[in-house]
Amino acid sequence: MTKEKFISSLLFIVFLTPAVFAQSARPAATTVAVEQSKPAAPQAISAFPIASLYSWQIRPNDMDGYFSSDIPQPVCGLAGGTGKIFIFSNFSYYPSKNFHNHSNAVRVGQITPPADSYQLLSSNVAGDIHSLPGLRQEFATTSILRSGDANHTIYLFGGKTPYTELDEVYSYTPTGGFSPTPVATIPARNGIAGKRSGAVAVPGLGKIYLFGGQQGGNTVLNQILEFDPATNSFTNRVLPPMPQGFHWARGMTKAVGTNNFIYLVGGKTTAYGAPNDLIYRFDVQTGVTKVVMSLANPSTPLTIPSGSGYPMITWDPSGNIRIIAASGNGASGVWTWGNIQAWILNDNYPGSPNDGRATLTPAPYNDATRARDMAGAVKCGDSTYLIGGTYGHGTTFQNRGMLVDKLGGQTFAPVKTTTMIRIPGKGQ
Repeated sequence: MTKEKFISSLLFIVFLTPAVFAQSARPAATTVAVEQSKPAAPQAISAFPIASLYSWQIRPNDMDGYFSSDIPQPVCGLAGGTGKIFIFSNFSYYPSKNFHNHSNAVRVGQITPPADSYQLLSSNVAGDIHSLPGLRQEFATTSILRSGDANHTIYLFGGKTPYTELDEVYSYTPTGGFSPTPVATIPARNGIAGKRSGAVAVPGLGKIYLFGGQQGGNTVLNQILEFDPATNSFTNRVLPPMPQGFHWARGMTKAVGTNNFIYLVGGKTTAYGAPNDLIYRFDVQTGVTKVVMSLANPSTPLTIPSGSGYPMITWDPSGNIRIIAASGNGASGVWTWGNIQAWILNDNYPGSPNDGRATLTPAPYNDATRARDMAGAVKCGDSTYLIGGTYGHGTTFQNRGMLVDKLGGQTFAPVKTTTMIRIPGKGQ
């Protein structure tokens, strides 16, 4: 039995929110484009150890200085013309709070590249626009640049209280904070209620896609819903179900030509189970989700090595798809982590005879002092950030939820001339 499956079998009551790591995407004809597909960086310069990362510890500001376990959910978005990372969390963690404490409002922290200063935007007082009151965990968060807007809008979908799942959708902007009331509700469809927790939201071609989730503590959904931020409503587009129902996955978008492909990792196919090792690819244009297969053995799914922690997925500084996960036992054995492993995913797309077949190239981060699981990963500007996480389970283990690692563009390849978000007339 792998460490992660062993941990999950003992801690089946622990609720973990997926950190969603996506880029806003629109067709070429609209006002915003995403970074296009490009060849992978040479392997010789992609496999740097963690010593080449710029590593730092954020300044603690209230207890939101800790990003651990059920959090963080970082997204990147334009705010006042500057790309910033917004981190959504909902509870105080180590060292003074119990491991399962979820009693705070949803609050927002901010990292501003390239200086990477941290600021807690929420004051957690009555009427604070940067705090969403009430018990809420396992929500899905993503950002998108709506047509005509100068700043990104961030959406928060569903979630749960200790007693029930939620079907609410809130919006958030850096200047306006949270919408005072839900802007939409997740609809019931095909006999499936809208309330859900543990879903993952990812943008593509101007829409947001809500994948999976869980209901009632034991029902895992294979449903995909399409949300239109232009109207703040779910569309009537009926998408084929996913190959498997899952919850707590993490996702990102990759633009290939005029189409977008969404990658999903770490899905749990059973309630409170361990994350599976598969990689899923959703074609935004056709609405079809496939399991990514191995290029070396086309009849076999491409899998993340067994025994890894909860995987994260995002862009790396060179424009490749990067999957990151904890691995190996730490100093305290099965309950702690020894290092962070990573891989570059190289996939083939429609038009290629190897469509849907891919490889994983190791790109290890070996540093036992910064090893942690359940972190968040996001690309903002020319750098990728690994935010928070936890060294082990329970308050008796060392917390590493204040750690932030930064992979700069010069670490893996020459600095790109474009950032994650490209504005017409500015390097597009």
